[in-house]
Amino acid sequence: MGSQFASGKKSIAFCDRCGRKVDYRELKVQIVNQTPTGLRVCTPCLDKDHPQYRVGNLRITDPQALRYTRPDPNLVASRDIFWGWNPVGMARSFDSLETPNTLVGIGEVGDLTVITNT
Repeated sequence: MGSQFASGKKSIAFCDRCGRKVDYRELKVQIVNQTPTGLRVCTPCLDKDHPQYRVGNLRITDPQALRYTRPDPNLVASRDIFWGWNPVGMARSFDSLETPNTLVGIGEVGDLTVITNT
């Protein structure tokens, strides 16, 4: 049983978006959110149906918690290290062998001249 429509191999058509005259078979159906919009557009005008538009339809997981975690056995000591602040260096005094204070703030002020050739 044959199709009830002609193939259109010698037909021309116009893009619904840009109005350009193209071969009838070049036109594609514009789809948004997995739904045909009714527009038939040429290949340069065709917008791909981006997965971002189907957020509710796609399963998206972003696991951030670990299943079998182990607590830090020496929690107090691990929270005791404080690297630099106030604004540079240590805010609290520690043993210099355990936490060396090697932070040094350096800044300069100067002039900048920009010359462009047009």
